[in-house]
Amino acid sequence: MNGREKIQVTVGFQPRIHGRLSQLAEQYEMTINEIVRECVEIICPV
Repeated sequence: MNGREKIQVTVGFQPRIHGRLSQLAEQYEMTINEIVRECVEIICPV
């Protein structure tokens, strides 16, 4: 697992963050995974 994958897994499974991401996901009609992936792209570009 590389650094990017670690960030995705870590962020995706924090209950507090997960709750907030659920709200954002509904608001923007995206999945939580898509939002996390976007964040990882910004934090840790390829």
